[in-house]
Amino acid sequence: MSDQVDNSHGAAKLALRRQLLNGLERRPLRVLDCCAGSEQMWGTLRQEYKVRYTGLDVKKKAGRLKIDSRRYLESADLTSFDVIDVDTYGSPWEHWETIARKVRGPLVVFLTLGLGARGLTCWGYAARRVLGVPANTPDALVLSAAMENLDVMITGTARCEVLEIWEGFPHGDTRYIGIKLGPKKSEKTFSFVLTK
Repeated sequence: MSDQVDNSHGAAKLALRRQLLNGLERRPLRVLDCCAGSEQMWGTLRQEYKVRYTGLDVKKKAGRLKIDSRRYLESADLTSFDVIDVDTYGSPWEHWETIARKVRGPLVVFLTLGLGARGLTCWGYAARRVLGVPANTPDALVLSAAMENLDVMITGTARCEVLEIWEGFPHGDTRYIGIKLGPKKSEKTFSFVLTK
């Protein structure tokens, strides 16, 4: 039996998404939901915003693609999306590495970071690569370094400009991050905002 719960702390996730979506001008928003699950989160948001929605999940469901979203991100043209949502049960860093490497223009990315016992084991080699720490670094040290250097992990890997990093109010062993990306500029500035 799995202890994974789709959209736990949904109010915090929705608040963060609304905060960044309200600042986007394009309508309909072109959304890629990498870990669609029950589609509860974007089901709610699609009632509030005009959205062209693409859902991905490893579980089959009518109206979405049954695929590992990491594989999809590697092969897809990400310029056809305004929003990419990566709400994993553990580490989103493999997804983020691909997004950060491929995206060159405006985009909003949502990442859910699982930090508990299950999340800790999910950080794996992708987080180590992003942090630039040796592969044999203990999980607990990787997690600690990631949480202390979250802004550096995000800005250091992006090939376009990181305009804003928002953090939704954390809930226990989970953190909710929203990242607003823009075209590359000569001067690198960004803001990190903790929302309530």
